[in-house]
Parts: sequence; structure tokens; C-alpha cells
Amino acid sequence: MKRVLVTGALGMLGHKLVEMAPDTWTTIEADLEEFNITIPEEVDAFIDSVRPDVLINCAAMTDVDGCESEIDKAMSINGDGPGYLAAAARRSGSPILHVSSDYVFDGEKEGEYIEDDPVNPTSVYGRSKLAGEESVREANPGHWLVRTQWLYGPGGGNFVDTMLRLSAERSELHVVNDQFGCLTYAVDLAAQIIRIVEQSPPHGVYHCSNNGSASWFEVTRKILDLSGRQHVKLLPITSKELDRPARRPHFSVLRNRNLANTIGDGMRPWEEALAEFVASVL
Repeated sequence: MKRVLVTGALGMLGHKLVEMAPDTWTTIEADLEEFNITIPEEVDAFIDSVRPDVLINCAAMTDVDGCESEIDKAMSINGDGPGYLAAAARRSGSPILHVSSDYVFDGEKEGEYIEDDPVNPTSVYGRSKLAGEESVREANPGHWLVRTQWLYGPGGGNFVDTMLRLSAERSELHVVNDQFGCLTYAVDLAAQIIRIVEQSPPHGVYHCSNNGSASWFEVTRKILDLSGRQHVKLLPITSKELDRPARRPHFSVLRNRNLANTIGDGMRPWEEALAEFVASVL
């Protein structure tokens, strides 16, 4: 049996990983009740006590706009904490898989981002996630850095759930049409993370999102179609009009190149995954 520690186990992705774990895993769930990843002494004590074979870190501060006003908290949770986990895992002889984000890019590239493209975060959240990547890389050579984006799924607040709720309450929706990315289903991401841990490809950076790309406006149109709510009026707005505290990448479509070149890109098109999710909640 493989002992797998999942930090951030109460979150959307962490919960799904625990739920989908193969029978050959003994999963150890950890969240704030067990230890605080920003306190190295607590991290060391917990990992020394459970001695995992692999550590999967899903713990993060994901409030992108909130990070702009709570910079120290964001850098502590997203930047320092992963490094403490990686260092403790290394001392116990364990690799770490750390979940990161497309926000490490500025969104100005003309085309899909591959794993070794230059990073240039433009928000506090993006800088904190990049700091987490760097701290993991420095602390433990046995690492997989898995970047994903636009995550949704059961058991967590997300864009798809919000649009389903609002479209049931309102006759008109305003959605940005100048941000493009890859909508990613937590179920599919969890499955790929499990494959990475099981097949152990070379350590390094892996992009992992559902295939294809769209704007938030196009995603919303698909949600309305799938839910039978085509009568809801959908109006495009710009990111400038939305006026959120954190700057979002304009175009941050991730290409799963390293997955394809190692264990295979098992991520399906985003439309197929979205259809499955919408059918499961309506």
C-alpha cells in the first residue's frame, strides 16, 4: 500500500483526490485541523508522524482578489507553505506533487503556454503561486509542479456553479469576453494527478487542464445551452468594465505538452467534461 498525504483535503480538488484514490493507496487527509502549512514546526511534526510515501499539496489561498489586499497571507500560504511541505517531505524521503496555476504567466503570449515558457505574474496571487513553485523546487528535487486553471467541480465555489445559480435567478447576465483559458474539471484533474503519482514520470513542471480553449463568455453560453436556459440574455463586457482588484491574464491557455510526451495527455475536451458536470447537478 502506498501512503499518500493529501494536504488541503477539505478543498474541492483535495476532496476529489481522496474520493478517487485507488485501492492501492492509504490516503492521509490533512487540512488546518491537522496542521498549519505556514508553521514549519507543525509541518515537520505532522509529516514525521505519518511518514508518507508521497505528498500531494492542494492547500492554497485561492481568493484571487482577496490576495491583493492580504499580501502577507497569500505569500505565506501559497509561497512559503509549499516550501515547508517540500522540505519535510524530502527529509522523510518522499516526493511532492504541488498544484500551481496559469497565473504565473502574464497572458500576453500569442499562443498556448508550454511548461518552460518564461513566467511573469501580474497579480499578488500569481506572484504567490510562483513563489510556491520556486520554494518547492529549491527544497525538494523530487517534485512535480502541476499547473492548472479555471477549476470547477462538486464541493467548491466556482464559476460554473455561480453561472448555474445566477441563470436560475436572473433574466440577464453580463460576462467578460476578453479572457481566454482552459476550463478544467476537478474530477479530470484528480484523475491525472493520480496517474502522475502512479506512473512517476520525470520530475518537473506539468500543465494539466482540459483540452481546448474559450472565453468566460463562451463558457457561459455553453452552460446556458447545457442547462436549457437559452432564454437568459447573455451580454459581453470587458475586463476593464468588470473592474476587479486583481489583473487577470488575457490569454493563458495551457498546453499539456509534458503530459503528452511522458505518460500521455488523458485530459478530454472541456465541453465534454462540462456536459458531464452540468448533467450531474441539474
